[in-house]
Amino acid sequence: MTLQRFSGCTLLFSVLLLLLFTACSKERNPFKKQTSTCTASQCHTATQVKQYPPSTGQHAIHLVRGYICENCHYNYLEKSIHKDGILDVNGDVDIVFFDSLNPSGVWNNTTSDCSYIACHGGGSTPINWYAQVTGDCTVCHSEGSPIDPLSTNGQGVKGKHTVHVTDQNIECNTCHYDYKSRSTHMNNVYGGSSETESIVRFNGTFDSTAVTTDFNDSTGQCDNISCHGGTGDVNWYSDSSGCTSCHSSGSAIDPMTTNGSGGSGKHGAHVTDKAIECVICHEGYKDKDTHMNGTYGKAESSTIVYFDTDGSQGSSWGNVSAVFTDADGTCDSISCHGGYGGVNWYSTATGCSACHISGSIIDPLTTSGSGTDGKHTVHVTGRAIDCQICHEDYKTIDTHMNGTYGKAESSTIVYFDTDGSQGSSWGNVSAVFTDADGTCDSISCHGGSGGISWYDNVTGCSFCHKASIGSRRQIFDSNGDGSGVGGDFNKESHHVIDYANRNTQIVQDSDCIVCHEQSSHMSGTIRLKDKDNAGQVIVYDPANVSSLELFCLSCHDSDGAGGDMSPFGNGTGGTPNTLGVIPNSAGSTIKDSWIKTYGHRDKGLTCMGTGLPGTGCHGDSGQINAHGSGNYGLLTGNMNFRIQAQDNYNETDYELCFSCHSSYAGVTKEDILGVKSGGNYDYILELNPPLSGGVITFGSPPYYNSGLVTKFVDSDGNQHGDGGGGNKYQLHWYHISMRVRNNNSSVADAWLYRGEGILSGCGGCHSSNAITTGNKATCISCHNVHGSNTPFGFLYDEFNMTHDIGETTGTMGMSTNDLVNGPFYCGVQTCHSSEGA
Repeated sequence: MTLQRFSGCTLLFSVLLLLLFTACSKERNPFKKQTSTCTASQCHTATQVKQYPPSTGQHAIHLVRGYICENCHYNYLEKSIHKDGILDVNGDVDIVFFDSLNPSGVWNNTTSDCSYIACHGGGSTPINWYAQVTGDCTVCHSEGSPIDPLSTNGQGVKGKHTVHVTDQNIECNTCHYDYKSRSTHMNNVYGGSSETESIVRFNGTFDSTAVTTDFNDSTGQCDNISCHGGTGDVNWYSDSSGCTSCHSSGSAIDPMTTNGSGGSGKHGAHVTDKAIECVICHEGYKDKDTHMNGTYGKAESSTIVYFDTDGSQGSSWGNVSAVFTDADGTCDSISCHGGYGGVNWYSTATGCSACHISGSIIDPLTTSGSGTDGKHTVHVTGRAIDCQICHEDYKTIDTHMNGTYGKAESSTIVYFDTDGSQGSSWGNVSAVFTDADGTCDSISCHGGSGGISWYDNVTGCSFCHKASIGSRRQIFDSNGDGSGVGGDFNKESHHVIDYANRNTQIVQDSDCIVCHEQSSHMSGTIRLKDKDNAGQVIVYDPANVSSLELFCLSCHDSDGAGGDMSPFGNGTGGTPNTLGVIPNSAGSTIKDSWIKTYGHRDKGLTCMGTGLPGTGCHGDSGQINAHGSGNYGLLTGNMNFRIQAQDNYNETDYELCFSCHSSYAGVTKEDILGVKSGGNYDYILELNPPLSGGVITFGSPPYYNSGLVTKFVDSDGNQHGDGGGGNKYQLHWYHISMRVRNNNSSVADAWLYRGEGILSGCGGCHSSNAITTGNKATCISCHNVHGSNTPFGFLYDEFNMTHDIGETTGTMGMSTNDLVNGPFYCGVQTCHSSEGA
């Protein structure tokens, strides 16, 4: 306070007047206040010297706040120094005495400072009475003072001042508009529900965006806050020690709430699944100007991604050297993705493909079949197997997204869906994956087999099928190139065969897909192509062998495999086999024969089988196998069609026919080839007169019956040769035992298997070029086993054979000159020169 003295005559007049009053009455003091309040006194009224309200210091602002004189001048009315006529005591007399509102308050008369003032937070920092408050809140709320809102930021009522004021430079007036003029300002109460009036009053704009939010004092929440993107329920008082203090779970600015789309991207996969801390990708972002500006993601004017490139955050993911491109939201050279690039943050794909995008560097299909990516293509693209079948919940495993994969992993990457919870059409997978060598064992979708390597390069069908796979047979030889052992394609007879190179042929993948439809390969079901109806699939049902019949007949007809008579490649350098052409001459007529009136179909048989009733004749020694058989003609039992001339009768050459016909009276082997011992037909067949070799014995009949029960004889002995002695020969035995001489005194055979070779006229036998590749006649020389319209033993219709009613004799109504042609290929037409119409 400044000393003010009365000047001139005024001073003299005042002194005289004072003395006069004193002399007149010591008891009466004209300046004594007549009331107990300062405002009612004659002194502190609005006089022309404007003593009330006192014009000095901060009287005005304190009176506006509702404080009364007594709060700071307690009992000063009664002090002797009061009313002494001196307004300024030159700092040597105290005029400030605090009441119970500030019981610990201290006034320094020399510096005019207040300390320990409760209504200012009770702090020891002096508050100067005469300092001019210009509108800056920090005049009182100075740094480090008890009422500095930053000093206890993040705890209690102080809330998040630091992140707003220090980090974002948001002015006090943005959220406390004109609050300093409010009656509740400086009332020693602040924040929370203790306030009688809100301390938050929004006004103006933030980053050119109008601030229109409301603050809920009871909960401490901001709603519709523009600088938070217009979101609500942002709590002021929650712990602000990390990003989640604002970006709390379930809040409107929780980046998980819209994960997978828009600006929130793939936070769920990174934060929730992998527990990656915010600072790994947003290091120091909370201090950036663009933080809390109401926009995020691609709408940002600046990047929001700042990778922890030096490892200062102690990340278990290693030093991240990636670069984020805001324009398209892609990460490049990202270490936790194996150093890959082009990983898009904003793609909306769900599941594994959300990150493992088609064509990206972490697309497992891009290098499938080699290296660490293995056989994803054949499983995912080819078989449409869902990732979860082999990697169930792998995305939640710690080793996921660690920058390594495959054999380099420290832990397995394969977790099979063993309980079927993924609803797999492949069935429950009970397999075990061995990381060390990358093999699957007991894998149900591979038939329960083991040792199937994921990392071996699949070069074709033979890669897997050169060994047995569960219940699946070995199809190729053990080397897969024709040089190994075992396998259907190494057997005597098989579909894909090059007769000229049968021991060195290599079966191609193209040969396999002639028959096999691949869209559901490895599904456990054999799916075959209907060659007569493009695009149609024939599903093989093992419980119903006849389900293969439609497929077999779709190839073995007049147009072959849908118009292709040579569907197989037959290996490298081989000659393609052609249906309908020797030695596959019967291949194109099977369907026509099968639907004729009489035949094995009429007896309930089908194409493929085990040889048992209700199945069929084509298989492999009791197995249903269309790939290959140890017997001629893909038969399930042995039938030798190339019996050499010098070979005596051997029952095993007719095993297939005899094994079935043994159940049918009248057509057993004894009926067909037997005679009555000592009867008219019991003759040893021999060639007489012999040439240089003497008598050639054909052998005795193989079976004897107690009586003549067969009808397969001819009552006219001359018809089948009497050997010069009028003997009667048993019809079937004669043909099976018969041999024919050639001009070299050796033996040439009477029948050409499927037309192999040509015998024409006498030169066929009597020349140096005589055919030596023929064979003895067999059952199929005369009988069309697939079907016939001739009721007499399924004979080829081309014979035009008739029987006389009631007799055992028959007449062949065709020219013997035609017997050299198909389908019977009888090599020597002169034998039947007297036959015919």
